[in-house]
Amino acid sequence: MLKKQSGSAECTVIFSVLLLLTYALFSQPVD
Repeated sequence: MLKKQSGSAECTVIFSVLLLLTYALFSQPVD
């Protein structure tokens, strides 16, 4: 069904980056 696995990989990478950015923002103390 998946003809281009690269597309799925890019989606996964983007999702991972968003999670890392969100985690970094929440991990930092907000004053």
